[in-house]
Amino acid sequence: MWVYGNTLVTPPENAATPVYFGGDQGQDPYYRKGILYLYNNTFIVQSNQSEVFQMNAVQLVGASHAVDARDNIFAVIPTNGGTPTNLGLVGGDNNAYFGRNWVPANYLKTTDNGWNFTGQAGGLGNLIVGPGYNPGFVNATTGNYHLAAGSAAIDAATRLAGTEIPFGVSWEYVDPHTGKARAIVGSAADLGAFEYGN
Repeated sequence: MWVYGNTLVTPPENAATPVYFGGDQGQDPYYRKGILYLYNNTFIVQSNQSEVFQMNAVQLVGASHAVDARDNIFAVIPTNGGTPTNLGLVGGDNNAYFGRNWVPANYLKTTDNGWNFTGQAGGLGNLIVGPGYNPGFVNATTGNYHLAAGSAAIDAATRLAGTEIPFGVSWEYVDPHTGKARAIVGSAADLGAFEYGN
């Protein structure tokens, strides 16, 4: 399963996990299995702790699933100047590999079970941990999640998993209902759903 090139926004007071993979009907033999390839997405949680104390960006149903997350942005934009929601990357028992991703200063492996992670997570040393919660969006308040000059996410993308190279991101979203070709500007592609300079 591939999820790439998207902008996924969790609005204020919404505690729903942005990506839930596998199934939820109690019919395990019919669930999607295998690897979720998650790349060049921009995740934005628009809440503070008084609205949504914590959430995971990705929740996999169980041990027969895994996520390969590369070149994403995971941002927390608190409302009304509040304390940002605690953001976990995956569920407490999940299996994950992380390539280069931008994560906020308060990121956790998980927010499950008192922040107790019992799964397997490789590549955590590849993460770009921001000094704050915003990677340098043009204007997060108005929903402009393009990157501004100077963002650490510019030219920071790395190689996809070998089997995923043919599925590189070639388009990006244009509000309200269309898209445009995404060309690489600079020495490498940018993290997230939008290329700076396009």
